[in-house]
This record gives sequence, C-alpha cells and structure tokens, in this order.
Amino acid sequence: MQIVDMEALGRKKHFEWFNSFSDPTFSINLRIDVTKVVRHAKTHGKSFFIELLYLVTEALHSIPEMRMRIKGEDVVIFDMINPAYTILTDDGNFDNCRHQMTHDYDEFYARASKAIAETKAGISKKDEFNDLSIIDDFYITSVPWVDITAVTHPQPTFSRENMSIPRICWGKYTESDGVFSLTLNLAANHALVDGKPLSFTAVNLQTLIDRIDVEEEKLPAW
Repeated sequence: MQIVDMEALGRKKHFEWFNSFSDPTFSINLRIDVTKVVRHAKTHGKSFFIELLYLVTEALHSIPEMRMRIKGEDVVIFDMINPAYTILTDDGNFDNCRHQMTHDYDEFYARASKAIAETKAGISKKDEFNDLSIIDDFYITSVPWVDITAVTHPQPTFSRENMSIPRICWGKYTESDGVFSLTLNLAANHALVDGKPLSFTAVNLQTLIDRIDVEEEKLPAW
C-alpha cells in the first residue's frame, strides 16, 4: 500500500470536489460478450460465476484507479485487492464471501470454491455481517435470475473509506444467434475514478474474454 499524491496526478481539485458529496458514486452499465466464458466453463466443467469473477477481478487490477482507496485523510493504492462477493446460502439467504487474491487461475478457482462452499454451509459465518474497516476489497455481486439493464448500489455514507470501494454487479446471461451476453454494472467513487478508467475496466475485461482459448484449461491473466 502506498500513499497517492493527488496533486501530482493533477486530480486534487477533482478529489476534493467529489469527496465533498454525500454520495460521489457513479456507474456505467454495458453489455459484455461472455460467449467464450460460457463455452470454457461448460467444456471444463467449471463454475461460470467463479470464472467470470476471476476475469472481472483481473480487469479491475489492470486499472490503477480501481485499486485506490480513501484511508483517513490520505488516498492510498494497493498492489493487490481481494474479491468480496455475495453468495446464496443453503438457508435461502445471502451472505458475504471473500478470499485472498491471487493472479494464478488454478489457485484462484480453488480458493473461491472453498470460500463459497464454506459460506453456503455457514462454516465461515461471522457474527459481524460486514467489516467496514476492510478496504482492500472489490465488492462483487450477481443477479443470475434476470437479465438486468442497470443496477444501483446502497452506500454507507457515514464511511468515506468504505464508499471508496468499487461495486460490481452482473445479471443473467442470455443467448442470441449463438452469442451469450450479459449486462455488467461498474460503480466507483468519482473522487478517485473518472469515466475513462471506469470504461477501460470494461474494455480490458472484454479483451481478456476475447483472449480465452476454450480448449485450454486455464483462463488468461492480465
């Protein structure tokens, strides 16, 4: 973790302006072609959710602004951010799940599978629903039952640090003429992230997906 000099970046005035808002979050919603993810998951008997989770997390890491966070009076940047994601539990409710980030596809898949299984069964259940002091996370969720067009995210406006965490959501994928696609929602804090880095997160995700070799067991890392 390193402190970011916003003045040196030429963004001090932007940061101060948007950081004064009660909720400086903004988001984009766009269609992503996930045909190769669907085919890869089916070919190798993998979880589509975990595979897309890996690719999304890789794309997020490729953009420095998405790894920036507000910490006290400072802006900091992390080298590694952990995926934190919602899981439907065996009792029909949802719970928060996370695991330590790794760029190795096999290890990522193993860690996610273990974390999801334990969360579903209530093994890793904690008394505290969400620890707002942890900021080296990406908040990720999905709504796999419907083909969404847009999403809004509830924000803890009492915590500037937690509000600096990007929020990501995707919906059910649909098929048309052999092409599978879904709506991806990317939300970020405008004090740290502008439209270009937010957009290029999606561009880099699509680039990663396009690089998938369906016959290869591993997915590409950034």
